Amino acid sequence: MSAEPSLEAALAIFENASLPLKIQLADSFPLLRRRLGFSLEALQTAVSLGAVRLVAAWLPQLDPDNAPDLLRVAIRSNQVAVARLLIERFGLTWSNLVVESEEPEEWSFLPESYWDLLEEAIRMNRDKMTRLLISELGFDESKSGGSGLDLFLVAVEEDNVGLAQLIAEQFDLAADDLLENYSEGLSQIFRSRHVRAIAWACDFFKLTPDDFLLEGAEALRSACRSGSLEVVRYLTDRFGLADLVEDPTVIFIAALSSGNLPLVKWVTERYDVTYDKVITGGDEVLRSANNQQVATWLRCMQEAHFAPGAKC
Repeated sequence: MSAEPSLEAALAIFENASLPLKIQLADSFPLLRRRLGFSLEALQTAVSLGAVRLVAAWLPQLDPDNAPDLLRVAIRSNQVAVARLLIERFGLTWSNLVVESEEPEEWSFLPESYWDLLEEAIRMNRDKMTRLLISELGFDESKSGGSGLDLFLVAVEEDNVGLAQLIAEQFDLAADDLLENYSEGLSQIFRSRHVRAIAWACDFFKLTPDDFLLEGAEALRSACRSGSLEVVRYLTDRFGLADLVEDPTVIFIAALSSGNLPLVKWVTERYDVTYDKVITGGDEVLRSANNQQVATWLRCMQEAHFAPGAKC
């Protein structure tokens, strides 16, 4: 890593430097901060670059009304130290960042919602920023546009077990949260393609085969839609979901929609799916073949129908 330039060298570079470079130099040399001068544009750039010392020096000149927008810049740029500085200096919390709309049951955000930024941080595996937003910013489910369970599901989908555990513990999530609203809870988990995170979630909530008696087929269908044969096999082996399916065609269609040929073949063999069974599904089955391999497999099934014993 190259050493910082001397003040003399920095002065020589500064006059003709771009704004981002001036920001970096001014962060290191207090003398250059006076030359650069304060402006909202320069401060926004400093925040995005993580120039903590320069940001701290300029904050007394900032209109507090602009602090929320700067926090968005820090979150989007994954500048955790700057985000923490803004939160502490201006006493920012999730509740006072959200603006209530005219409709009492709805919430609006300026101009990019903190919920979207938080979800993005989880999806990009920005663990430190996510922890900051949940713990220190004080995530408020009643003023967020989402819930702790929603955040948990995003973490599982992204195979981030550490964040999933943090979120589950922060919001005291329990198995009932997954089971009470099945379509928005347990079923969503199995749309993840990551068997490691799914297995961890099942262990964390101590799920048993009895938890799937009513909705096991739907869980398997969600897993098939994800396209992960590993996940489907895990659910089948651990919870016996394959035995709860009354209409294999539904599972077959879900597998087809994933475009994963090995998964389609597994479903075919597991449920003894034949051309005659598939064709009774009509156009819905054929429309589900959105992948060239699967479309070819379907044509092969058609040929096998007319030529018994043919292998696909």
